[in-house]
Amino acid sequence: ALAGAGEKVRGKARVLLIEVVGWMTDRGLFVEGILHDSDAIPCGGVRLATAMAHTLRVTMDEAVHVSREGVVSKRADVREMVTAHWEQLQHALTLILKDHPLPDVAVVTGRGALTDGFVEWVEHTTGITTVLGRSARLKKTGDLARQVGSSVAVGLLELLVGASERARPGTRSPHLFNRLVDRTRALLVDYF
Repeated sequence: ALAGAGEKVRGKARVLLIEVVGWMTDRGLFVEGILHDSDAIPCGGVRLATAMAHTLRVTMDEAVHVSREGVVSKRADVREMVTAHWEQLQHALTLILKDHPLPDVAVVTGRGALTDGFVEWVEHTTGITTVLGRSARLKKTGDLARQVGSSVAVGLLELLVGASERARPGTRSPHLFNRLVDRTRALLVDYF
């Protein structure tokens, strides 16, 4: 995810990574590129949508749509559920940050990061400049959900291609990365 975030984290000594996926939220504190502390909690977008579907008595598709409105929803009950959901994460963020100096930046990835107001909430809650992690290579796709959801895969590909190039300089095909991204994107399109 950090490799995929590129310019947003380049030159930053301390980075907090928050990846919000379906059933879990992973948090990691990186210092000089090395993971120093990490944890996962059962707090993700699918869990929130499932709770909303049950409580609001709507279909899962409707719940997913409503949950993405986040704290700017017109419905007070939705805003309350989103806020309560994020409070679980607030405690976990406090724990991971308590014994460390404040990071230079927080990077938020995963499709749950697209919940309206989440990036701002992380920034307000932690006091850390927070950015949405997405790969610049995926901006051409135009679909923000795919850009954020695929940023981890693209970051891994960038690391692998970079390691291959360092091991055997000059042997890499100029089109290798693009082929890998195209194949990965095809797989992820089916997944998302």
